Amino acid sequence: MSEAVREITREELIAEKAELEEQCRVLDNRCDMKERQIKEMQSHIDCLKAKLAEVQLNKQEFPTEPIKVADLLIHDTCVYENKLFKGYLGYTSVVNRYSKSDLRQIAEHLLVYCNNAEEE
Repeated sequence: MSEAVREITREELIAEKAELEEQCRVLDNRCDMKERQIKEMQSHIDCLKAKLAEVQLNKQEFPTEPIKVADLLIHDTCVYENKLFKGYLGYTSVVNRYSKSDLRQIAEHLLVYCNNAEEE
């Protein structure tokens, strides 16, 4: 007529309860890990937003006068993070963005461009 109904023994109930408790612990650990990842990602997003706001705040118009363009390239600086020598140099240093060699290369490229543009 119908399937036989079997009684669950106390030992089986205890084993099933232990298995369910272990599964709950695993899920709790996964939830904790995901929450930490979310916090880390949110912290990273906040940092990126702050950097974007700083860039937008410091954004400047590119000069149109040739001497001011040259001055901008010559005196442009950036902040360098001293990962290896922070004990000696501090955590950050301000350095020129372009070396004299870089500036020479830029000048040479501009001269080549101008000479080729005159020929066309």
